Amino acid sequence: MALAATLHAQQQQPPVFRSGANIVTLDVTVVDKNGKPVRGLKASDFEVKLEGQVRPVQTVDFIEFRSGPSAASSGPAGQTQSAASTSRQRRVVVFLYDDLSIKPGASKGLAVAAQRTLAQFGPDDLVGVAVTSGLVKSVNPTTDRVAVDAALSKLVGKADYNPTAPFFFTANEASEIERDFPRDAGAAAIGRECKILELGPGCESLARSVARSFASDLRNRVSSQMDAYRQIIAALASFNGAKVIITLSDGVATMSDLSALTKQLEPITRSAAETGVRFYAMNEDTDFADAGDITGARAGARVVESRALYDGLASVANAAGGEAFHVIGQADRFFTRIEAETSAIYRLAVDAPPNIEKARFLNAKVSVKAPGATVRANRKALSSEAPREIIPVDKQLMNAVAGGGVDVAVPITLATVLRRDARTAQLQLGVNLQIPSDVSGPVTTLFSLVDETGKTIAGAAGRKQLTPPAAGQDYRFSFSLPLAAAGRYSLRVSAADANGKVGSTEQRIDAQLARIGIFSASGMLLGWSAADGVQKLLALDSLPIDAANLQASIELYPDDAAGMATDLTVRFSLTKIGDAKAVMEKEVRPSATALVLSSAIDLDVKAIAPGSYTITATVLRSGTEIGVVTGLVRKR
Repeated sequence: MALAATLHAQQQQPPVFRSGANIVTLDVTVVDKNGKPVRGLKASDFEVKLEGQVRPVQTVDFIEFRSGPSAASSGPAGQTQSAASTSRQRRVVVFLYDDLSIKPGASKGLAVAAQRTLAQFGPDDLVGVAVTSGLVKSVNPTTDRVAVDAALSKLVGKADYNPTAPFFFTANEASEIERDFPRDAGAAAIGRECKILELGPGCESLARSVARSFASDLRNRVSSQMDAYRQIIAALASFNGAKVIITLSDGVATMSDLSALTKQLEPITRSAAETGVRFYAMNEDTDFADAGDITGARAGARVVESRALYDGLASVANAAGGEAFHVIGQADRFFTRIEAETSAIYRLAVDAPPNIEKARFLNAKVSVKAPGATVRANRKALSSEAPREIIPVDKQLMNAVAGGGVDVAVPITLATVLRRDARTAQLQLGVNLQIPSDVSGPVTTLFSLVDETGKTIAGAAGRKQLTPPAAGQDYRFSFSLPLAAAGRYSLRVSAADANGKVGSTEQRIDAQLARIGIFSASGMLLGWSAADGVQKLLALDSLPIDAANLQASIELYPDDAAGMATDLTVRFSLTKIGDAKAVMEKEVRPSATALVLSSAIDLDVKAIAPGSYTITATVLRSGTEIGVVTGLVRKR
C-alpha cells in the first residue's frame, strides 16, 4: 500500500537531548475511565521499565491532535498542566477492513457505524480505507470525507461461509486433526459431524481429509492477515503525528500450535514500535443460529469458534499496543472511544539501560501515577543508537525452514503425493512446487523434510534456484524426497525473490501407503487446466472458477511380480459431498511400468456447480471392488 506517500503532515521539531545519551522515545496514551485523555502529567508521574529496569524519564511532551471539549480531560484534582511544551499535530486514521476473514454480507454493522462516526474526527485528521486482501483499491488518508464514506459503503467480505461444508470444524479442531496431536485428536469432532451427516463408513476418512485441508488453508489465511496488518503499520512510518489503525474483522484463527501465532506477532510488535502506531480492532457479535446446526453440539462448537477468533484478534491488537472490542449491538460508542483516546499522546524521552548498544528493540512497560487511568504503549521501544538489524537472505531462508510455519511474503503452493520409487521400492514423497509468475526472479528455494522432533531426514533437504519463467507462466519445481520409514513428517519450504523478500510454507505429511488387496496404493495427485491446456497444481484442494479439466492419478504397487498380471480396472468418480450419485465417472485400465501400475484421467469440469466434491478412484479386480483412494476437490 502506498499510504504514506500522500501524507503531508505538519512536522514537529524533535526534542533536543544531551550529547552522548542513548534516548528511547515512547508515545504513550493515558485515558480516564471514560476513555478521554488525562492532562497535566509530569515526568515524575510516569514509571518506565526497559528490559525490566526502571529508567529516568528526561522529558515529556503532551501533544493534541484536534481541538474541542473532548480532546482531553483534566487529570485528578491537584494536578497541573505539564511543564513540557504542548504541541499540535495532525492525526492519520486508517480503517482496515479485514475482508480475508469476513464473509459476504457479514459485519456490515461495523462499516455502517464507521460511516456514522466519521464526522467525529477533526477537519485536519487524515482518514483512509484499506482491505487485507489487497483486491480493492485503497483510499489514501485524506480530508475528503465523501471519498472515505463511499469506500466504506462498498466493502464486502471475501471469506467462505463454511469452507469445510458439509462438515463444520473449528480452527482448533482442524489443527488437532491435521497434527494428530494429541494422538487421535479430533475424534469427538469427527464423531459429531459423521453422526449429523450420516455419510456411511467412509465418513471418518473424508472428514479427516476436509479438516486437514481446512487447517492448511487457515495457516495461509492467517499468514496473509498478519502480513497485511504489518504492511499497513509500516506504511505509516514516515508520518510524524498520531497514527491509528482501526481494524474491522471477523477474527484471527488461533490454532492449537500457539507457537506459530507468537512467531507471527513479533514482526507486528516490532513494526508498531518503529512507527508508533496504535492498532485497534473490532469484532462484531454474530447470530450463532445456523441452518446447519442440526444439534446442540455443533451450535456449541460454533460459539467456541467465535470466541477463539476474537481472542486471536485481541492478541494482534495487544501486540501492537492497542485494544480489541467485541461489539454487541451498535459499534458507534467504540469508534467514539477510539477517537477520543487517540486525540492526545504523551511523548516520553527515556534514558536507555546501560550496555544495550546492540539491542534495537527493548521490552517496554509504562505505568502512571494517576488513579483510575489506563495506559496504552507499545510493548517494544526503539533504541536511538542501535542500527537496524540486517539479516542476510540466506540466513532468513534457513531460519524459515528451521522454524516452520507460513509466510506469504513470497506465496508458495505445494502439492504432494506419497508413492513408492519404481527402482528401489523405497517410500518417497513426490513434491510439486509452484510460485506465481509476478514474483521477481530469480527465486531461491530451500526445502527440508523433518520428523516429529524437527530433525531433518537424511537426503531430504536441498536448495534450488528457479529462473524467471516464460511470460504468463508460474515458477515450477518438481522433486522427490526419500523416506526410510512410514511415519509423520513436515515438509518445510522457504523462497526468496530477487528483492530479498522471503516467504515460507509448511505441509504435514502422514507417510503411510494405503493397502488395497495385494497392492499398496499411492495417494491421489490432482491438477487442473484452463482452456489453454496448461496443467497446474490444485492448491489447497481448490478448483478455480476458470478450470476446464481436472486431472487425477494413482499408482498401485503389487506385493510381487505376479500381481502385475491381475485383471484390474480403476473407476474414477467425482461426487458432490452429500449426494449419492456421481456427477461423472470414467473407467481406465492401468498402464504397467516395472512393478508399478499407473492410472490417470482427465475430467471435464467446466459445467459442474460450485461446492465440495470427492474424487474417488475405485480399484476393481475382475470386476469386484477391492479398495478405494480418495481426494477432495472444492470448486469456488
